[in-house]
Amino acid sequence: MHATGIATRWNSLSVPLVLTALVACSAADEQGSNTPSAGGAFGAPFGTGGGATPGIPGAGGATMSSPAGAGGGVVGAGGSPGAAGFVGAGGLPATQPPSAGGIAGGGIGNVAGGASAGAGGQSSGGAPAGGAAGAAGAGVGGAGGAGTDVCANGKMGTDSSSARAGTEYAAVKYTLSTSNEIVDFKMTLAVPKKPASQGTLFIWPGLQSLGGKDPARLGNGILQPVLTWGSSCAPNLPTDLSGWWISGMYVNVSTSAAGPTGCAGGASMNVNVGDALNIDMVLNGTSWKQIVTDVQSSKTVDFSIDLKGQSQNWATWAIEIPVGETVLPAEDVVYTQSVLTFASPVTSCQPSQHGPTDYFAAPELSTDGLHCCYPKVVLRARGVPATTMP
Repeated sequence: MHATGIATRWNSLSVPLVLTALVACSAADEQGSNTPSAGGAFGAPFGTGGGATPGIPGAGGATMSSPAGAGGGVVGAGGSPGAAGFVGAGGLPATQPPSAGGIAGGGIGNVAGGASAGAGGQSSGGAPAGGAAGAAGAGVGGAGGAGTDVCANGKMGTDSSSARAGTEYAAVKYTLSTSNEIVDFKMTLAVPKKPASQGTLFIWPGLQSLGGKDPARLGNGILQPVLTWGSSCAPNLPTDLSGWWISGMYVNVSTSAAGPTGCAGGASMNVNVGDALNIDMVLNGTSWKQIVTDVQSSKTVDFSIDLKGQSQNWATWAIEIPVGETVLPAEDVVYTQSVLTFASPVTSCQPSQHGPTDYFAAPELSTDGLHCCYPKVVLRARGVPATTMP
């Protein structure tokens, strides 16, 4: 059984926002509790009025959503999961800062080299260099492209301790001028422990148009690779819903851009607790491609959609707890090595909002102004004890 609820309002930027609640076979649907409430993307918490499937930031709630290793992208040596890298041999667990060996030898993107990855950079409890991800060039993107090293020697911002905390839990947001646009968004997402109960829970990074150009009048939709616990409106559900799974999606019920259900998406794949998911949302012409690679299994899923020139200028890292659901994450949700790339230079990388208990490390702006690098973003849902130290 499916139900749909839509609410609209105008936010302070005079941009109409829409929230969807497309409920897929959930208790919330049966009880009719998927109706969007008042409030919005900058007001009520994510998931308020969000139903049991990914929504779009707007009135009443939420939406649903990459770092690459050095020397060849997401999985390359010295990278996030690579040799001497953040999760690779010689590094530290993903919940702790790296020591010698560095977070990434060429960073998140696909830049060849090992700028910050020391040979076998040993850390407490770490193993010798060698890494689990293979040699340079073994990453998803190959040599070339943008990585966290593109921000080296750039302008440092400030961490979340000096930034405005909103009332919306588990959501860090970056907004961009409507005259500019985001052309790439990468990060690594660590699959958290399984929740203690059944239900539906979404974890995602997302890109959305917030008052920017929209020549085809696609309206309010969001690009979001969604890590899901439970079911959703995704068109290609996995056969096994007993654990975490992920799929690239585009959700939009303001127009027919995402099809008759408002939920478009690609293939899905099951993932395991502790897996490092390298995520990339990249613009090619007018088409957006979402690529998710599980470093441990080497499996990849992707999804492409043509947004016909609509600009994306709002980035979000989020946990979405659909309305009517009580399931909570069992621990902090940690994104590392996030990189935003822009069509033209920006002057600041500071997020516009973060939740009361969220944390982000000081971002860095590249010297050319085209990249914002975020070493770590930690999301914590309301009532969930901290499991990650900044």
